[in-house]
Amino acid sequence: MNRLRRFLTLSIGLVWLLNGIWAKLLQGVPRHPAIVARFFGSASAPALTSLIGIGEAIIGIWWLSGFQRKTNALLQIGCIICMNTLEALFAEDLLLWGRWNALWGALLCVAIAFTAFARRTKPTAHAVLS
Repeated sequence: MNRLRRFLTLSIGLVWLLNGIWAKLLQGVPRHPAIVARFFGSASAPALTSLIGIGEAIIGIWWLSGFQRKTNALLQIGCIICMNTLEALFAEDLLLWGRWNALWGALLCVAIAFTAFARRTKPTAHAVLS
């Protein structure tokens, strides 16, 4: 269980860091500014996409730090639900997997919730020896 939790913690943090830094700040994914432009217009899309990228990177670093993990998890889940809902309603044609994006978002939310809220068990002598 601890290995799974560590794997999920690292994976979730990397998702936020990669999406924030590579996809948005370094403009590695042109769809992202196009999606932002749907909501705020083309003129402000580059700056807002960068701000969103900074926010995502901060969420990733915060998650990896382990500080206030449950608060971070609630923020992540709220952001994912909001982003997926708005994108599905207004920018579905720009999404990598179309309506299937919601499924991937839901799976990520489950992984976040499990990692932050699932009861931690103390290692037993058997677990330590294996």
